Amino acid sequence: MEQIDQTLIERYLSRELTPAERNELERREGADPEFRKELNKYRLSFDALKLSQREELKNRFRQRDKMLDQKGNPGASGTKQYVLMMVAAGIISILIAWYFLYTPDRTSDQAKNDSKDSIQIVQSPPVIIDTIKTNPIKIKETEEKEPVKSKNNGQQIFAENFEPYKDESMDPTSRSGEEDLTPRDKFLLSYWDGNSNEAQVAFNTMSPADRQNDNYRFIYANVLMSLNKTYEAGLILTGVQQNHKSMYAAETRFYLGLCNLKAGKVEEARKNLEAYLLEKDVQNKVKAKKMLDEMN
Repeated sequence: MEQIDQTLIERYLSRELTPAERNELERREGADPEFRKELNKYRLSFDALKLSQREELKNRFRQRDKMLDQKGNPGASGTKQYVLMMVAAGIISILIAWYFLYTPDRTSDQAKNDSKDSIQIVQSPPVIIDTIKTNPIKIKETEEKEPVKSKNNGQQIFAENFEPYKDESMDPTSRSGEEDLTPRDKFLLSYWDGNSNEAQVAFNTMSPADRQNDNYRFIYANVLMSLNKTYEAGLILTGVQQNHKSMYAAETRFYLGLCNLKAGKVEEARKNLEAYLLEKDVQNKVKAKKMLDEMN
């Protein structure tokens, strides 16, 4: 088989072909028995490699989780002590609040006088009368100055609902050794492990063709959002959404809506989230409905 056919099949199995290229390959698969036979061989090899490498990755993740659990245990006693201290502080605060709530006739001046001569307070009725008169005014002033609780703003909604997109198609499959990983494999592995800074560096070392691939651009936009670079992420997501070539095109609207909210563009966010709810088989419909309710 020619080298160009091998490259075409590899791109097809990696979902990197344009719609026109994919249609041509599938047409050729139906018309050319030799090409179809070769394609099936590649497909079987690709699936077998992916399954074996995925199992290896899962084993590595299990080992990592065990190490993290072991490292986390020594701090348990310190956490218990901290919780006990917080409970004690809460009880003291409640006793202080109860004391002042049920002794409304006392003022800060009287509290000072208590330490000097408690008998003088008992023998000074005018002070008690004045305190009773002024207390309602102080309560009124406090109520007027108390800030009104505002609805969640765009940044709060973003912080509560943003989570980098993940599904099984993003699970990295190349695991022969980290020193042998390609820049693209390093990018996907870093993203899968939640290492956003490493993922950003790896993306910039990828080939120009990979950096222009809308599937990887969507993932990179999520990396930027996790690094609080929502403006740049929004530009990338807008381009991905307009191209309609990414396998994540439906999810693009949800993350673009989050970027809009972070930038204070409420109406644009509303349009993107409403359009997202019309999509089928998407992950974040519950979050999108909740965000729209908070925006109203």
